Formats: sequence, C-alpha cells, structure tokens
Amino acid sequence: MARLTPRFSADRTVREYTEQHYLPASKSFLERTADSGKIGKQIAENCRKLNQKWYSLHFGEIKVAAVGNQYKFNVQVFFSDLTLI
Repeated sequence: MARLTPRFSADRTVREYTEQHYLPASKSFLERTADSGKIGKQIAENCRKLNQKWYSLHFGEIKVAAVGNQYKFNVQVFFSDLTLI
C-alpha cells in the first residue's frame, strides 16, 4: 500500500492536471487575449468564414500510412475562394 499511495494520491492528481492541462490552457488563453484579443478575434473570424463557406471546401488525395502502432493521415483540402487569417 505504501508504494501505491504516491501513484494514486490526490496530490499527484492535482499536480499532474495542473501541469499538463490547467497551466497550458491558461497560457493559451493569455496568448489569445493578448493585444486586445487579436488572436482570439482571428480564430472567431476564421470559424465564421468556415461556417459561411463550408460548402465550397472539397478534398483531394487522401494518404494513410502506418507509423509504428499509429496511422498518419495526409489529406489535401481545397479552400476555393476561402481565405483564412
């Protein structure tokens, strides 16, 4: 039991979630809100454009390659007249 406690403790869980999830999310949020939210506004504008022009997107060649025990997908995407920021 003494050897298992550190692995399954609440302290480890909170520390791990903080380091792996909360701090990176906080950093990403600060980047998106910097400069009066410039990057966040660009993301929102790109989403609006994608929703508006989704019908004009089409896909080209699709390649799938096995890499170890995973698969790598390579898909051509043609945006037609859609320009993203």
